[in-house]
Order: sequence, then structure tokens, then C-alpha cells
Amino acid sequence: TGGAGCCSERLSRSSAAARLLLMRLEVEAAADWIASTFIPGADEADLKQAFNEQLQAVLFARYEGHWYVDEPHRGCAYRSITWGPPLIDALLQRAADAAGVRDAAFGSAMQRGEPYFLLWV
Repeated sequence: TGGAGCCSERLSRSSAAARLLLMRLEVEAAADWIASTFIPGADEADLKQAFNEQLQAVLFARYEGHWYVDEPHRGCAYRSITWGPPLIDALLQRAADAAGVRDAAFGSAMQRGEPYFLLWV
């Protein structure tokens, strides 16, 4: 008793699941890179992990509904993250605050001379 509507609904659900999986993988990669950039020391592994997890949550919540697998250029400005001291992207700051990362981590990144970056996720 499954008509054409049933199959198209299943296909739509599976493509939505695939889209979310791809988005999650990209968000994880971006969060891993950013967390390693700002908190590089092994002695701060717990803080790095907390920041990474909070950043993934912040990014995933922001990008949900703005992820277009077939048109990756679409929405790319909305999915960008900017770092250029003294500018700290609000998404980075929100994740840092939630993870208990103090300004010292961002300050040490500036002292290390981390360059300006614009990351498209």
C-alpha cells in the first residue's frame, strides 16, 4: 500500500539525513581546526575539548536550515567565521564563554601571531 508519495517521502527523509550528516562532518572538522588553533597545548586538553564541543553545538544550531549540499556557494557568507584581532567572531566568543575559555586563550593566539582568517564552513 505504499504509493509514489510514500517513496518520495522516504527519499526526502534520507536526503535530509544525508544533508545533516554532511553538515555535522564539516562542522566537526571546522571545530577541530579552530580549537587546535586557539588552544594548542596538550596541557589544556579538557579545555580544548569543551571549546570544541560548544563550538560544534553553536555552529550546528546556526547552520541548520542553511546547508545546501547541491549549492555549496549558497549561504557561504552566513556560514563564515572570522578571526582578525581584535575582532573575535560572535560564534567563537559564544562557544568560548559556554566552555569557560577566558580571553587568555584568544590573547595567547594573538601573541603567537595567529593570522587573520575567514573560514567558510
